[in-house]
Amino acid sequence: MMEKGKEPIATDEEAEVGEIEETDEPLEIVLFQVSECYVYLIPPRKTAGSYSADEWNVNKWAWEGILKVISKGEECIIRLEDKNTGELYARAFLRNGEPHPVESVIDSSRYFVLRIEENIGE
Repeated sequence: MMEKGKEPIATDEEAEVGEIEETDEPLEIVLFQVSECYVYLIPPRKTAGSYSADEWNVNKWAWEGILKVISKGEECIIRLEDKNTGELYARAFLRNGEPHPVESVIDSSRYFVLRIEENIGE
């Protein structure tokens, strides 16, 4: 029991537990995850219109893995990772004031086009 008017004194070890270093990186928070994702090498658009999934062979993909949408500090990142090792294959960034890297496909709700900014796994 503690005496009235007296505050507990924290040891050096206890004080360090609650301290946060300024050099710590922001936490990565997974906002969305797809456990089965396929990457296709698609042809360029024929017109200024949208992409069409009917123009590429959906049964022949170039890569298979996991898609994650991650929030890290002020950034939002779409990551394509190997489903067994977690190794990064490619990523795209969602940034304020820049074009959105995700574009819908006009003939399907299952497929979309992702503008890859950094292709790691080639």
